[in-house]
Amino acid sequence: MQLLKLKKDFDKLQLIYGEPTLNSIYGAGCIKNPDAMFIFMNPTSKNVSSLPDWQGLRAPWLGTKNIWQFFYKLNLLPKSYFEKTQQLKTADWTVRFATEIYRELAKKKMYVTNLAKCTQLDA
Repeated sequence: MQLLKLKKDFDKLQLIYGEPTLNSIYGAGCIKNPDAMFIFMNPTSKNVSSLPDWQGLRAPWLGTKNIWQFFYKLNLLPKSYFEKTQQLKTADWTVRFATEIYRELAKKKMYVTNLAKCTQLDA
């Protein structure tokens, strides 16, 4: 669900543009011929997977609420997953749930990533 060959590049950019106390957030979802790719700007520090002690998938929006409303309205998530994203507090997200929700997006042929700054494309 992640493009492993890009992790070094993400880490390099995180050191240049990111918050030094947080880890890189890699994209996740369908990595082979996705139908759509969502690219977001300025990843949030509220993402539980940016914390150094997080042991799971480092993917955008884990532990947040708003983006999952968007994905649900686009019919990319089942209601049960959406409801869980709205009920859980950031610290309550589990590695298992994070993996499951990105598997759901992968099934819908979606890939989600973020960029800290547009200038990263020139790096």
